[in-house]
Amino acid sequence: MACISLSQQTLRRLCALPGARVRDNGCGLVICSMTASERGRNTQPSPYLEENIPAFRALADGIHAAGGKIFAQLWYWWGTVGSWQPYSPPLPPLSSSKVQFAYGDRTVSTHEMSRDEIHGMLDRSRVRRPNLRKAGFDGIMLHASHGGLIEQFLSPYFNQRTDEYGGSLENRNALSCREPARCRDASAGQLAVGIRFNCDEMLPGGYRTDDARQALSRLVSADCSTTSISTWRSNPTNCITACRRCSCHLMCTNRCRDSASGSGGRTPCSASWDG
Repeated sequence: MACISLSQQTLRRLCALPGARVRDNGCGLVICSMTASERGRNTQPSPYLEENIPAFRALADGIHAAGGKIFAQLWYWWGTVGSWQPYSPPLPPLSSSKVQFAYGDRTVSTHEMSRDEIHGMLDRSRVRRPNLRKAGFDGIMLHASHGGLIEQFLSPYFNQRTDEYGGSLENRNALSCREPARCRDASAGQLAVGIRFNCDEMLPGGYRTDDARQALSRLVSADCSTTSISTWRSNPTNCITACRRCSCHLMCTNRCRDSASGSGGRTPCSASWDG
């Protein structure tokens, strides 16, 4: 992962597009996808480095000038994990367990995170959240869908651990429940905190809608300001065609939306289909 190094002309051009979407097309919220760790995607920006704050501030200023708000969507995905250094072999993909599986045209073998590595990932909140606050961002959207790290810990298919992060749904949900509080603490309560959540893995051995409802209810109690419910197949080759129908998607998202709104309807909730 490297710092963002752009000419002022290129930076202005990149910041102008989302600002125009807000100003001309009525978009109220821009969500910028970012890697959650310095061990992240080479092609995605990260708030971990202080050198990136000026570029993020320029983007946030452009969105605010157009009348909008901006959130950072933070996640770690095993599929593009970055390198040890430029032109070196890729880093070992981090996951809840040691798993070998195929996805698309690639084969992946993940590294089971130790307790220290899990705590280290959580501790990075103390760096990246204040950096986002300094850059003028309005909130953080934790990404628990698309097969990312949080979803893999929640998934009984991927998570084969036997410690306090594995086994029961409560244990598997521990990582995602600890993130919102750390986000708020690290940003001194000045950033809204939400989560994008996969409401059904649609995968044999994965978690289903009833599990998602319980997990989401806990997350709302863990001080999430907003939830965005997603339906995404962690393994497209094993998903029956019927699961792609809108009626199935609506059933899953509506049931999970009820759980997210269970705290007196105070938690805003949106839904999307990512199939």
